[in-house]
Amino acid sequence: IGIFPAAATQNMLDINSAIPLILGANIGTCSTVLISSIGSSVEGRRIAMSHFLIKLIGVVLFLPFLYPFESLMILSSPYTGRRIANAHTFFNVAMAIFFFPFASTLSEWITRLLPEKPEVETFPRTKYLDLELLQTPSVALGQATKEALRMGEFVRDMYHNTLFVFREDNLELAEIIEKKDDWVDTLDREIKLYITRLSQKHLSREESIREVALLSMINDLENIGDIIDKNLLELARKKIMKGLQFSPEGLSEIIELHQMIAGNYDQMIHAIEHQDLDSAQKVLKEKTVINQKERALYQAHIQRLHAGYKESIETSAIHLDVLTNLKRINSHITGIIYPLLELKNHPGS
Repeated sequence: IGIFPAAATQNMLDINSAIPLILGANIGTCSTVLISSIGSSVEGRRIAMSHFLIKLIGVVLFLPFLYPFESLMILSSPYTGRRIANAHTFFNVAMAIFFFPFASTLSEWITRLLPEKPEVETFPRTKYLDLELLQTPSVALGQATKEALRMGEFVRDMYHNTLFVFREDNLELAEIIEKKDDWVDTLDREIKLYITRLSQKHLSREESIREVALLSMINDLENIGDIIDKNLLELARKKIMKGLQFSPEGLSEIIELHQMIAGNYDQMIHAIEHQDLDSAQKVLKEKTVINQKERALYQAHIQRLHAGYKESIETSAIHLDVLTNLKRINSHITGIIYPLLELKNHPGS
């Protein structure tokens, strides 16, 4: 397109011939984008496809108006080179204006055209840890935090599904959760290795605080995963193998405490992801509430033992251990929050 105005100054090209060439060149520029999208993520392929379709549809829509468009460009300037440049600009601006109201619709259509394939992982490949970014510590820390939040999603899934293992006596689901813990361990190792390489760079005081906070976060997440895998799932297996059932009241209490901690976990993730001090403070306040609830549920179980409830007597050790381990999980959740508060209270942050 840059050549066309130069050719026009040498009387080698007029506006009548240039407009079809401009339209063709606009489609032609899509080839580099499409080629670069080969092997990229599904989002990259969707962007390339959107670019191609917008150009192609735009050219098709312009074809019936070639002669009026040519007349308009002749009026825009007395110079052929300027007319060609104006034609290119007008075409792209017109396409932007035309497609803007349909951006959401086009996005949905492209998403259906190029659906995301379900990710099947034997172990989680890191998505955000780029060695090239180690030269810019602040950016690398941001990417490592994204990877830690991804690790947090695996732990969240483990925690939520553990309740279904207890409720439905589902040993197959227990095996899936164990596999997720292996993934958590893998990400824990990869993030720590990345941060170790980052620590070899010169870090500012704030970056050092962020590094320590991130290490604390992944340690606590890994500990939560271990509590689920090595403690809660073992308790669930013991319950299933012995054919035991919680009393209706006991199961209801476990579900209630589990859901309270799940809400606190979600609040913690939100606080880390958005660096939200209000959410962080709510997590700390909820720790006291959850500790009080755990003690109340402990006493309620003891009262059922005194009342001679058969299910409560048979599952007493498992029931109390479940409550204790849920409380331990919440302690690790709040442990993740303290470094965030320290970072936010740092004068340079």
